Amino acid sequence: MATSDCHFCLAVLTVLSLSATKKTLRKGEAIPESRMKVLGKILKDEFPKHPLEVSALRLIALTGCRKGEILELTWDEVDFDEQTFRFKDTKTGRQNRAFGKGAMLELQRIKELFHDESEKGYVFPSVKTVGCHLDDIAKYLVGLCAEHSEFGKYTLHQFRHTFATTAAEMRYADTTIAGLLGHAQRGVTSRYIHAVDKALIFAADDVSMKIREWLDGETADD
Repeated sequence: MATSDCHFCLAVLTVLSLSATKKTLRKGEAIPESRMKVLGKILKDEFPKHPLEVSALRLIALTGCRKGEILELTWDEVDFDEQTFRFKDTKTGRQNRAFGKGAMLELQRIKELFHDESEKGYVFPSVKTVGCHLDDIAKYLVGLCAEHSEFGKYTLHQFRHTFATTAAEMRYADTTIAGLLGHAQRGVTSRYIHAVDKALIFAADDVSMKIREWLDGETADD
């Protein structure tokens, strides 16, 4: 392929990536900081009764990942050393995606608490069926919202929207947010991908720790 054609393809992929990111920022409503703090208190009370569901909700909030990406996550896809999810399958295929320190702390706690006895090695194994993963998290959230009017009514996708909006409010560029959400398209040269790895991890650290502070009822001054 000619160099000019490669540049054209890269430009198209970048436009598609940014378009998907802007759509995420527009779609739905971000959960306000005050409501995230309310949710944190609710989840602390819920944890003894529903530890898997609570941990899954927290990890979705701390990563901005899609529901399926988290519920189907296996431990061999979690690279702690590189702070990277090495997803075997996502909406756009195989993908490496940075996760922040806030998510890493959550994953370390999850690894100590839950163990998949099957060969699958799910991060969130089903307590009902061996070899399956947790699958009723959306229903759990609906029930949680119904029981706690002080939190409000929100969907799982709005956690992803909240992650993106928080990154934008912290003045991260759309291209960075696209990488955090997994909107970056395949076909971008490996040199470009490696060049942004550390920047994405730094951004993921920033955003995930901010959201973790809300959920844990902490502030930067605590």
